[in-house]
Amino acid sequence: MRGNRLKKDQGTGSKKKDILIFNFVYFGLLFVFLAVLHIYSIALAAHFSSSSPWVFVIHAIIQAGLEAGIFAYIAALLHKKGWNITQKIFIALTVIALVIHFVDFHLVRLMDLTIWYGIDFVLDESWRNFLELLIASTVPFTKILLGIVVFTALLLLAFYFFRRSQLFVQNKKMFTESGILGLIGTKKRKVALLATLLSLGVWDYTAVNSMGIKEYDRLAKALPWKRVFFSPDNNCVKIPCRLKPTLKEEEFKEAVATQTLPLKKKPNVYIFVVETLREEFLTKEVAPNLYAFKQENISIPTTRSSSNTTPISWFSLFFSQTPLQFGEIKKDSWESGCPTVQILKQAGYKLHLYSGSRLSYYEMDRMLFGSNYRTADDYYIALPSRDHPAWQCDHATVAKLCDDVRSYKDEEGHLFVTFIESTHFDYSWPKEQEKAFGPICDEINFFMAACLQENINKIKNRYRNAIHYVDGLLGEFFTTVESVGRMNDSVIVVTADHGEEFFENGNLFHASGLSQQQITVPLYCRFGEPNRHSMQVAAQMASHIDVLPSLLHHLYGDVVFDNVLQGESLFLENRWPFIVTGRYNGCRSPHEFLIQNDSGKILHARFSNPSNPAESRAIHILNCKDLNSQFLSLPPEEMEQEFGPAITKLFSKL
Repeated sequence: MRGNRLKKDQGTGSKKKDILIFNFVYFGLLFVFLAVLHIYSIALAAHFSSSSPWVFVIHAIIQAGLEAGIFAYIAALLHKKGWNITQKIFIALTVIALVIHFVDFHLVRLMDLTIWYGIDFVLDESWRNFLELLIASTVPFTKILLGIVVFTALLLLAFYFFRRSQLFVQNKKMFTESGILGLIGTKKRKVALLATLLSLGVWDYTAVNSMGIKEYDRLAKALPWKRVFFSPDNNCVKIPCRLKPTLKEEEFKEAVATQTLPLKKKPNVYIFVVETLREEFLTKEVAPNLYAFKQENISIPTTRSSSNTTPISWFSLFFSQTPLQFGEIKKDSWESGCPTVQILKQAGYKLHLYSGSRLSYYEMDRMLFGSNYRTADDYYIALPSRDHPAWQCDHATVAKLCDDVRSYKDEEGHLFVTFIESTHFDYSWPKEQEKAFGPICDEINFFMAACLQENINKIKNRYRNAIHYVDGLLGEFFTTVESVGRMNDSVIVVTADHGEEFFENGNLFHASGLSQQQITVPLYCRFGEPNRHSMQVAAQMASHIDVLPSLLHHLYGDVVFDNVLQGESLFLENRWPFIVTGRYNGCRSPHEFLIQNDSGKILHARFSNPSNPAESRAIHILNCKDLNSQFLSLPPEEMEQEFGPAITKLFSKL
């Protein structure tokens, strides 16, 4: 009996050893994949950081090892219990984890956004908005289906490889007690591991404590677990305050109804909102018509968008509210349309709406123009699709606009609002124009662009071609207005929702950061024939919130609705000397924002509660920079002098 018990104990010990060793190859390779992926991500992030990345590299290795080790331990436990079905489910979960890390790598590179935070704000979205996000990503549904097929193949491969790794390690002497398993579990090595972690913690505290919080964020997002032992959060200036509440829809409607006065003269107004138009690219060669329009009319030297993403910029443009109010006004489910359009409608204007962009994105169609476009007298929407690329939709849109210009040539009181889409990635223009700027890449490979910054100049040329095409459409419009003799008595505004970045500051495209490349846009205006207004534009800096107040000032000859509109007329001499720009945060208000003043200093701040900025009880000052992105070290009293008036206007102190 004693012999049988000994054999049983030996069998149990052998089984336990097998449980440990059969996971080695599978989870060892998982560790290698995670470590290499995140070390590479850190190396890419460090290229745009002045801080040493080595402490983050060590963290990446340790976190990848711990994650793979935890997976291996759970798999061994399931194997020990004999739960074969559960074990297969768990192996599937490891594949999902691998895919999550891979997707996260691309999100961090392209949007400076972790997958976990992305999931957080996607969960706040409606199904309609979620579908709009997929469409806006420009990823074809065929590729989404292909991704599902690849994922299924990965699951099957994982099951096969896991089983083969079991057979492999159980037949190799290197995995015995005298081999690799001999490195596991000794007391001295446990002490060494604890000493290593303690040393890393001291190094971590020393390195991270001297690091700027934005640099820390960039490097920490490249880690598997998105943080190290310590964070420089406690080093940043914290201002106890909360965002001031905005007016409700009924309060806006009451102000519109009681303050709107009839207009003696109603010149036709044309507002163009071009997607993704970075002002720096509007050169004489790339955009000759816009360049000429800029030279002949009004252009504000410093113009910044209200956001690095479309819906918030559209909101600020037409509501004349700072981007910080976006989330709360969106929650109110406005049904009547934006107040500025309501003012113009009540003053006697007819609204004609044209769009090659998806106005349903974040339900902006309802927010801006009311349910079912109730404020529009007529509208023409041409949505891009597989068979109708964006350039075709924009061509049809501008052609319809030009037809209407000719139809209404003898009338006044028409407001024409046009949205143009072709300059959004992956950039669209007719094939016959393909040689305008080259060489180009046939299509944008997001993986190669994110990982290797491959073909960036070719991608820029795609962008230039799209701008050149849109400029030609606007040239046709200018020619049409001139041909019907209405150029001298029309109001024309050309602007964009945001700019575009090509890794100048570590990101690609937009919605990924508040770099100057992503937020610098054109604002070109013509207020009829040069007169006292256009000759006396005093503004040297402006943003989206100032466009409609300037139009109303021009129409009424005086400042109006300043109690409900937060923007200020470009014709005022003593204007509020600040611009507020917010960062993309899904359907919520921006969680980060910039305040730029007229001396070229930029304050970068973040709400203490990024998931619900309106409920935050403090803002954290991340850094202060100049227009060249150079860090400024401002003492508290100088920071108060530079930005105190802006913070006082935007926030209520607690």
